[in-house]
Amino acid sequence: MKVGVLSFLLMFVGLPAYAHEHAQGEVRYFAGMAGVITPMMEYIPKGEIDAEKATIIDHYRVVYDADKRLKSIKYFSRGKPSNEAYFQTHEVRYSYPNSQRIREYFGADGAAMAMWRHYYGSANIQKEIYTRDGDIVTLHMFGLEDERVTAGTGSHEYRADYSDTRGFIQTQFKEDGTPNVIFDYLPFETSVITRNEFGYLYQILQIDPESGAVIDHDEAGFAEMRLMFDEYGSENGWEFRNAKGQLANRAATAVDPGYARWLYEFEWEDQRLGRFRVMNEYYETADGSSFCSNDVVCLRRMKFDAHRNVISSETFGADGGLVTDPGAGYAKVELDYDAQGRRTEARYMGADGALRTTGVAVRRTYYDAAGAAITEEFDHAGDLIPAAE
Repeated sequence: MKVGVLSFLLMFVGLPAYAHEHAQGEVRYFAGMAGVITPMMEYIPKGEIDAEKATIIDHYRVVYDADKRLKSIKYFSRGKPSNEAYFQTHEVRYSYPNSQRIREYFGADGAAMAMWRHYYGSANIQKEIYTRDGDIVTLHMFGLEDERVTAGTGSHEYRADYSDTRGFIQTQFKEDGTPNVIFDYLPFETSVITRNEFGYLYQILQIDPESGAVIDHDEAGFAEMRLMFDEYGSENGWEFRNAKGQLANRAATAVDPGYARWLYEFEWEDQRLGRFRVMNEYYETADGSSFCSNDVVCLRRMKFDAHRNVISSETFGADGGLVTDPGAGYAKVELDYDAQGRRTEARYMGADGALRTTGVAVRRTYYDAAGAAITEEFDHAGDLIPAAE
């Protein structure tokens, strides 16, 4: 079977068959969701768990129909339906009329709800309709009123061609029919998207739309974005490479220029399930040197609770000490949440580890009976900062 055809089947049908198939389909549980960078790849649940484990950790409940196709994906946190899923709603439902695959999104209350993913850059999409014609799959997006919509990235239509043996060729189009970029950080118009040996996202290659050859992108400064997923579906970083496959620093004209590798290191709680409590994030140039954002921040360390909430974020300089991030205005923030996962307090520190002495040092949020947020801000001495009129 050609690689292109296999990739199409993975996208259109979903995950591989169960070990034990039921006539009416089957329910499975997963601890997380592997990352994708395009709506033309299907969601990939990862870290399978049993029903008993699902009663004690946040998880996805995935239902497959009798034909082994995805039927629904629902996310649960703290034992309750949650809208904090990978797609920022509680549920995505599938249907397969004729030669189409349809994904529709719903909130924890069961009502239709707009989803969000970074590759769309907007929250105006409630339904996605994929239509197959031979090797070509076309995607159109629709809003809450069933109106055709354009994503925040400017793409009105996506098209994937599965005839290429490397993967599938993706092109995005504006409403006027001209090609669009994937998004500003990855400004490719025509791309081959491939998977690694574990079935996870591997490469986004800029190609010449006529010849299909991999070509460097002048503005970006690279031809390839390579993603490093391990066998469990955890993302360990990104690399940028030129048309020859060599590491290449992002060009001065690109968004976030100067580095060739964006890397993550984890302190694992359970690597198979993708569960961690600490993540270090840092950058390297093509020659392996450390890259410091704004020549200041060389490493960011984030700590998480059991529900994926960030409970602290710190920035460090070249000497390994805390430094103030010029963009954020603090070196460390500590965050608290209530039993419903809502943020209740944020404490902002300077490079000395103490509450910062300028601006807001503490922000507290309360919630009324209707769930509306009421926020109060305090300086480092604990004095209330009057709200602006």
